[in-house]
Amino acid sequence: MLLSTHNLRSPASGEPSISLGQDIALGLYYLTQVRPSPKSAGRIFTGAAEAMLAAEHDVIDLHTRILVRLPDPSIEDAPGRQGQQQEAHAPRGGGRRVETTLGRLLFNEALPEDLRFRNDTMTKERVKQLVADCLRARGPQETARLADRLKTLGFHYATRAGISFAISDIETLPQKPTILKQAQAQALEIGEMYLAGMITGEERERQLVEHCTNTTEFISKLLEAGLHPYGTLATIINSGATKAKLLNAPPEPIVTAQAEPPKPVVKKKAVKVAAAPESRPRTNCVEVIRGITSSSQCF
Repeated sequence: MLLSTHNLRSPASGEPSISLGQDIALGLYYLTQVRPSPKSAGRIFTGAAEAMLAAEHDVIDLHTRILVRLPDPSIEDAPGRQGQQQEAHAPRGGGRRVETTLGRLLFNEALPEDLRFRNDTMTKERVKQLVADCLRARGPQETARLADRLKTLGFHYATRAGISFAISDIETLPQKPTILKQAQAQALEIGEMYLAGMITGEERERQLVEHCTNTTEFISKLLEAGLHPYGTLATIINSGATKAKLLNAPPEPIVTAQAEPPKPVVKKKAVKVAAAPESRPRTNCVEVIRGITSSSQCF
């Protein structure tokens, strides 16, 4: 009753309680990711064993795109979608010719035969779905053995990847001081409108929060645009090894010039409202921006 293999489901939701995260998720993501490779791509192999033999002779590496004939009837190239484009490569002698990488072949070697072939990049969420599929199809005993194999595989390739993180990996935007200066000026302008009786206190607070949010998102998009798609930060974040998430995670970097600046605040026509008491501090809007400036130092 108390064995871990008998308690693989969460009593609250029924989902698997096994969490393959952090270094394990990073190693599995690196193993199954399609990355630029110095080796020649497009080589054709008759099976996974021949591809592994080529890797031992330094013909291909983990991330080289190759074509391999696989006997597996089900090929999943995305969560919940069976590989339709692979049908065109079906050979006459049986099996199916699949465009994949050696890393994905090694990953599928750890899976039960009825759960192959996973031909996609395995993030933390996809590994969690894989564990749920195994628990549903094979039961708790096999799921526990699968989790042990994935744990060993993840730790091994997280070490082999050599991915580390340092403060030097965080680059400060050169245009950040200018953006914050413009944001502070617009926040002061909102404060002046409030003191002049042009907007109410609720409108001032709403506009300040909206303005601060737009500025923060604008800086975040600029930082994401400067991230290398295969760099340390992008790899760690996209793998799910950390709780940090990108606003947009495109396959290619975004051009910085295409980013739109935060929307300027539109002045409203003067309306007759009760004048603001003198006891209300005039520096509230400045304090809000100071809070943003201090919290944005992490960028």
